[in-house]
Amino acid sequence: PGLSIAQDNVVKTIRGKYLYQTLKEHRPRGAEEWVMTKYVDGSRTVRMMVTIGDTGVQRDVVLTVDPSYRPKEAYARLWVKGKYVGSAVYSVHGDKLDAIVITPNNGRITQEVNVPQNFSFVAHPIAGDGWHFWYYNQERGGEQDVTVYNPDTLGAGSGSLLGVVQSLKAKFVGDEETDVPAGKYPSRHYELGGAFNIWVSGEDNVMVRMTLAPANAEYLLRSEERRVGKECRSRW
Repeated sequence: PGLSIAQDNVVKTIRGKYLYQTLKEHRPRGAEEWVMTKYVDGSRTVRMMVTIGDTGVQRDVVLTVDPSYRPKEAYARLWVKGKYVGSAVYSVHGDKLDAIVITPNNGRITQEVNVPQNFSFVAHPIAGDGWHFWYYNQERGGEQDVTVYNPDTLGAGSGSLLGVVQSLKAKFVGDEETDVPAGKYPSRHYELGGAFNIWVSGEDNVMVRMTLAPANAEYLLRSEERRVGKECRSRW
């Protein structure tokens, strides 16, 4: 039997899976597993692993945000079609984001970019995509600018997993009940970048559904398990 060890660092864990499928035909394309940990200081870390069949991608990402959801650090490792592309460490210090990428062909690549106070990190596994709207002004509503740091999806080119700072338009569509394989969720529906529709639920901003119509893509929360308080224990 396994051991259950008391955990003083964690106040909540959420473990889940996503289904990747085509939007029109509902044909499965891939899957993602993730676990989110909320710590006693209010910060959160989400660990994500995605495998996509039609692009041959396997990506592992760990992303940490502060209590307001501003990114603090991230780690990514990428394989594409049987080839290791590289790994990267990202860290945020005030208005600077530093990236160190290790690649099999181009060696070590570094980057320093300016980031605003309000920004988010595009992990490409999607479990963190509900965190893009943490500073969106719900009372004002309408179309608002959001800033993201966006690493290359496939790590292509000389920059590999380095990213760019981008400004996107976000719009709150409304409060909706979203029916996904994991159940029915009260959610906030946003449009992002003129193409993405994202449904976000709860204080942890869990993304329960996302669609990208131009790419005929849909992402659905397939299962979810939560533990809070004394239930948050390390199991070995």
